[in-house]
Amino acid sequence: MQARTSDPASGGELERLIDAVGEGDQEAFSRLYDATAGYLLALIRRIVVSQAHAEDVLQETFLQVWRRAPGFDPARGSAKAWLAVMARGRAIDCVRSSQSRRDRERSAYRPDVDRDDVAEAVAAGEQRDELSRAMAGLSAPARACIEAVYFRALTHRQAAQALGMPLGTVKTHVRNGIAHLRGALEGT
Repeated sequence: MQARTSDPASGGELERLIDAVGEGDQEAFSRLYDATAGYLLALIRRIVVSQAHAEDVLQETFLQVWRRAPGFDPARGSAKAWLAVMARGRAIDCVRSSQSRRDRERSAYRPDVDRDDVAEAVAAGEQRDELSRAMAGLSAPARACIEAVYFRALTHRQAAQALGMPLGTVKTHVRNGIAHLRGALEGT
């Protein structure tokens, strides 16, 4: 059986490679890349959906490794963890950047110029008045049930407990009350 050279993926060897990279050793950098690129790409790929973006993030990660290798301190953690933290951080930055770009593009297409805040406020006030009038036409128990479920955001069960009514009764009042409101608001 042949004697095996030290496994570059082992912790000690990775630390030695990072130390050499910190001194500007390009051969060590190449060996470090060969030893860890697959692992880091798989880690990045779990965060970044696109393979192309994941490869870009891997490249940025190794650029960061080249720059920060002189500051690597094995007393603060393993070499593999140090590499993983950098890769994960870069991947998260990539996702955030993509989301921010999509948000900016989406907001760029909103026609804020055509908005008429006064007209919107008047329309909202009119709708509120119509709803108030329709609610006034409900029986007291139906109004209480609808207010609990829709305005106080209680579940039917919570409304039943709060109002001291059986659950089925609350559901019936809500269903009948909504039908009444729909009819009143639609003008039928």
